[in-house]
Amino acid sequence: MDSHTEHERRQYIRRSFMQYRFLSVATICAIVISFFMAIYALIMKSSVDFYINIAYILISVGLYFDLKFNSNEKRSSLLFLLFFFIILVILELRMDPSSFGHLLLMVFPLLSYILMGRKKGTIWAIFYTIIMLILNLVVHETLSAWSILFFVLTSAMVSMICAIYERTGEMVISELEKTVTELEIQKQKISDIAIHDELTGLFNRRWFNIQFPKEIHRNRRQGTALGYFILDVDYFKQYNDNYGHLAGDIALKQVSTILQEELRRAGDMIFRLGGEEFGGIAHAEGQERLIGKVEIICRAVEQAQIPHAFQKKPGDFLTVSVGLVICDSPEDSRTEDELYKCADEALYRAKEEGRNRVCVAE
Repeated sequence: MDSHTEHERRQYIRRSFMQYRFLSVATICAIVISFFMAIYALIMKSSVDFYINIAYILISVGLYFDLKFNSNEKRSSLLFLLFFFIILVILELRMDPSSFGHLLLMVFPLLSYILMGRKKGTIWAIFYTIIMLILNLVVHETLSAWSILFFVLTSAMVSMICAIYERTGEMVISELEKTVTELEIQKQKISDIAIHDELTGLFNRRWFNIQFPKEIHRNRRQGTALGYFILDVDYFKQYNDNYGHLAGDIALKQVSTILQEELRRAGDMIFRLGGEEFGGIAHAEGQERLIGKVEIICRAVEQAQIPHAFQKKPGDFLTVSVGLVICDSPEDSRTEDELYKCADEALYRAKEEGRNRVCVAE
């Protein structure tokens, strides 16, 4: 989904929510106002006004429950607009031409904009203005230029205010959406930083502590072979002491790149556990394939020919030692701590046996 479609979707959801809220409040207000108007008509002994307001109450209650149970904002908006239009027509027919109640007629353009949007609201406002002017002329048989000008200008002013308000609202909401998007991006960046090593870009120790137990449990459910290894760069202290820490950082990046290139299977994960120590979770069909997979990593580092002339053993290139533990049976009940300890012991044995090799935990 592109950004334009997403923006339109959010606009639609926002408008629907605003329509729903507005219609809920408007129908409740119509019920309350009609109720008090019915009581007033009863006190004034005006049976026609009383029954008209009772009808208003029933229609408003019907619109309210239709909205609540069907949640069709478009249909409810149209029905409410028609309902309000009928009320204003009746008001125009029964009201004194000099009454200030005519000001209520100006509410319709505002209501049409709120419920129908800018384009449809403009059409409704123009249609309403023409109908009311014709009705005024038919009922009162005369229509002064001032009355026409007042009605048209007032309707146009309300429409213009609504258009400006809606446009301004869209601009404000657009800026808010932009800000929210930027915050989400920043939040994602912070999340990435929290689980990735800054130097190599690999997952860090914190993410390893979270993911390792999950991978073990998943492996046991699926009954597949899982290997966990600890990889340590050989004689890395001597490398830093002689080539400098900047060169050491570059070497660690090179090693991490090799790890990423060799461990590409879905589910494989690489971690920088700290300093020159890396950890890896690898998947393969059986023990032999897992061992071969890790040995390829060991050979790939050596074949990269990263200069290291200060080792305590013969050789001019950087090498790594690896301790591997394999969990390939659902009956293997070792915990993550026990598996980690086994891999660490295998790594120690690899160093004792001369380094630049892979040792598998028994």
